[in-house]
Amino acid sequence: MPTDVPERLDCPDGVPRWMASDAADLLWSEWDGEYVLFHKPSGKTHFLNESAWVLLSDILREPRDLPATTLELANRRGVAPDEDLSAYVSSLVLRFEELGLTRRT
Repeated sequence: MPTDVPERLDCPDGVPRWMASDAADLLWSEWDGEYVLFHKPSGKTHFLNESAWVLLSDILREPRDLPATTLELANRRGVAPDEDLSAYVSSLVLRFEELGLTRRT
C-alpha cells in the first residue's frame, strides 16, 4: 500500500477502506466507451475512463482497502496486479475522496 495514504485511526484494524458515494447521488451516461458522471451533492460533472467507471459503479459499492480494490480491478481487466496499477488505483481512490465520490468507512 502506498505510504502517502493517510491513516484513519477509527478503522477497527487500522486499514482504511473506501466506498463509493450512494448510487442515488450519482447519475451516469455513457457514449462510445466514455463515461460521464453527475454528482448530485456537489453539482459537478466528471468525465471518466472505463477503469474509473468500474471502480465507482461496481467495485467500490462495498468497502474495500486499496490492495483489494487493485486486485479486483486487475481481475476484471484480465491482468496481474502490479505496482503501476496499485499506484493508479490509489491515486484514483484518493482523488475520488477529494471530490466526494468516495468516502472512508
